[in-house]
Amino acid sequence: MLRFQGAKLDGTAFDGKSLAGRPVVLWFWAPWCPKCQAEGPAVAKAAQKYGDKVAFVGVAGLDKDKAAMERFVSRTGTSGIVQLDDRTGALYKHFKVTSQSSYLIVNPEGGSHSAVGPLDEAKLSSLIDKHAL
Repeated sequence: MLRFQGAKLDGTAFDGKSLAGRPVVLWFWAPWCPKCQAEGPAVAKAAQKYGDKVAFVGVAGLDKDKAAMERFVSRTGTSGIVQLDDRTGALYKHFKVTSQSSYLIVNPEGGSHSAVGPLDEAKLSSLIDKHAL
């Protein structure tokens, strides 16, 4: 499930295998998506709430403008979580994600649950508690 490689928005390499054996929330977003912009603070709050117990990874795609992706992260307060640059759409394709805002919640054994936003912090937390922990 988590066998993928990519690059963070800062250009450094990222290997999905580093997430193996941990609960993970993959959040697929696009910088021009109003729904995604509204969800950003909720994702940031959930990431803060779970701390090191759950890995949060944003997947920025469906756009070619890296600067817009960086502005989105700054505007939404989501700089505290890993943000991947998926301008090529490779990760969206790998995970069979067809729209934003989408979530893939992965438990430590590799089982997964998908959800489509908008999700507020309470709903996201409920899904994490049910499907990842």
